Amino acid sequence: WSQRVGQELGVRLPVTPLERAVFQVGPYPWLEGLRIPMTLEAGSGYHFREKDGRLLVMGPGDQHAWGHFREWLARRAPEAARARPEAHWTGFYEVTADHHALVGATERPGTWAACGFSGHGVMQSPAVGDSLAAMILGQTPPVDLAALSPLRTEPLHDPTQL
Repeated sequence: WSQRVGQELGVRLPVTPLERAVFQVGPYPWLEGLRIPMTLEAGSGYHFREKDGRLLVMGPGDQHAWGHFREWLARRAPEAARARPEAHWTGFYEVTADHHALVGATERPGTWAACGFSGHGVMQSPAVGDSLAAMILGQTPPVDLAALSPLRTEPLHDPTQL
C-alpha cells in the first residue's frame, strides 16, 4: 500500500506489489531433527525451508499453481513432491524497480519512508528501524542508508552483489 499512501500524502513512492506464495507440504518424519536451513536454487529462484517437519516451498511463476512447484521439488525431494499441499497462502512483497528499499526523508518535509524491501524487510528491519529513528531525530544513524533515499533518481547498483 506504500505507493497509494504516498499518493495520498503527496509523496512519490515507486513501489509495486508482487504476489508471492508459500506451499506447505508434509509432515515428513524424515525431516525431524535435520534443522535444514532455507535452501535457495539461485538459477531458478525456487527455494524451500523446513518448519515443524514440513517443507515450505516458494518460487517464481504462477503463485496459485502447485504443478510447477511440485515439478521442481520432485527433482530435489521426490518423496515431498508426491503429496498435495497441506496449506497454501499468498501475500505481497513491495518491490522497487531496483529491488532496493526506499528509506529516508521524502520530498514532503516531515514525511519519511521505509518501504519496498522486495521481501528483505524482516532481515533489514532492525538496522533500518534504528537508523531511520536516528535520522528523524537529526542524529547520525548507526548504518548509513543514504543510498536507499526515496529521492534517488538512479537505480542503486552495487557491483559486489551477484
